[in-house]
Amino acid sequence: MSAPIRIAVLIGSTRKGSNGKGISHWVSSGLTAVAAAHTEKVAVEVIPVDLTSATYKLGPIYEDIVPAGIKDPKDYIDPLIVNWSKFISSCSGFVVVSPQYNWGYPGELKNAFDHLFNEWVGKPIAIVTYGGRGGGKAGEQLRQVTGGGMDMKLVEERVEIKLPREYISGTLRVASNASISHHGTAEDKDSWLQEYQKPLEEAMEALVTAVTAPKAEA
Repeated sequence: MSAPIRIAVLIGSTRKGSNGKGISHWVSSGLTAVAAAHTEKVAVEVIPVDLTSATYKLGPIYEDIVPAGIKDPKDYIDPLIVNWSKFISSCSGFVVVSPQYNWGYPGELKNAFDHLFNEWVGKPIAIVTYGGRGGGKAGEQLRQVTGGGMDMKLVEERVEIKLPREYISGTLRVASNASISHHGTAEDKDSWLQEYQKPLEEAMEALVTAVTAPKAEA
């Protein structure tokens, strides 16, 4: 049996106590469900990526060579970037889950993109944003950077999650084990996410379709 296709879910927020991990878990559950039901019946491995973990916590960009000029991971100076390059190269597609800060997306997420270049080019990517108004402005910036600057294949379907006020300025946070299968009951405090399940499924279906599409002959 061939190895499963890897799709990484990049958790854009590095704040402690943010909604990012819960929403990313919810997104991952939706992606897993869509992949399992996909007509291509291709095994998909969903990998949440926490940018605060020791494995992926990248520092400032100080490489002597710009990433676009690096073709071999061994040419990076920092071993962490070598590992990041190998991991990103092993993935066939991505989902970015990002909050919106002051009309933009987190610097740590931009940093994670900017350490590399060729590893991203041509790969499908879906963007999920969240915030008081859904994070659309951060989403637009991400679309410009990934679809324009890095020539990735953007999924057109958008998922823009409007957080209830108590999830922003109050003490409530999306549960770390949030899942599309757990929503819909009045007792579930995160049941409001059900409103975004259909857009999520459409975006994940488009992503899985793009990832599993036969590669064009050169």
